[in-house]
Amino acid sequence: MLKILVAYHKKTTLFKNDIFIPIHLGRTLKEKETKDGKVLKEDYNWLIENMIGDDTLDNISDKNREYCELTGIYWAWKNYDKLGNPDYIGFMHYRRLLVFNEYEYDKYEQTKINKAYRDIFASFDDSNLLDKYGLNSETINKYIQKYDLILPMKSELKLVNVNNAREDYGTIIPGTDVKDYDEMVKCICENYPDYKDYILEQQETTRRYFYNLFIMKKEIFFDYCNFLFSVLEKLDKVIDTSNYSINGKRTLAYLGEALFDCYMRKLTDERIIKYKELGVLKIFESINENKAEEVKENIIFGIKRSRKYFIVYLFGLRLTLKNKHG
Repeated sequence: MLKILVAYHKKTTLFKNDIFIPIHLGRTLKEKETKDGKVLKEDYNWLIENMIGDDTLDNISDKNREYCELTGIYWAWKNYDKLGNPDYIGFMHYRRLLVFNEYEYDKYEQTKINKAYRDIFASFDDSNLLDKYGLNSETINKYIQKYDLILPMKSELKLVNVNNAREDYGTIIPGTDVKDYDEMVKCICENYPDYKDYILEQQETTRRYFYNLFIMKKEIFFDYCNFLFSVLEKLDKVIDTSNYSINGKRTLAYLGEALFDCYMRKLTDERIIKYKELGVLKIFESINENKAEEVKENIIFGIKRSRKYFIVYLFGLRLTLKNKHG
């Protein structure tokens, strides 16, 4: 049996069927602003009516503004029986999913940025979205019959003039401080010797896993969560984000993404499992002229300069624009 949690924090297109289980992240924090602003009452009610929350039984829902999607992963780990104790567990985001139709991924005319982050774009307006990209039980089950683990393709940062993963963290993500990344590396080197080589490799390479998207066997999932939340618990005690921006307060979530890469580097390097890497589908809402001002005011939430490029966070996507004056 397979179940895939789809993470939500706002009202939008609902992905819900026999394998997709939408989960509302940060449900216990309805009065606290997200990176996109406050959640409207009608939107909150929609989330309540249409999906489970990360706030029941053993949970860390109250840490969502710092842990982001990781509160959903934690809930699945600690309440696995509530999902029916599936043999395989997956995790995706309402606007970021794995592409199981490899033909559709391959034929997409990718820009350099798409190629760097191994992604393609689509719109919520596409009514055939799930089937078009192979996001149905029949197609996905064919994959899990062959593989123990399904991951996003490794991104290639050199295509956006970034020299390594440490630089990516330190110069690209608004509101963060590279000293926190260094603290994570130190923590792993001192406390998790089996992962030392992999985290040191990560900080020097241009190729790494992003997104925290996956499908994996139950046993792998539990081992991953034991590693992930053990490290984060230690980091949570020594990293102070109280004076950071709203986006900077998500530091532990960004470090969690780095830990995802570290864990998967080790697991795939050991060659004891069968795994598959797939492209990523990033979905956005279409925008007409009437919404232009709303977009200007609300959707762009971070811009950061990196030598010859501007990094713009738009629709929750990371876009890189050429800086003609760099």
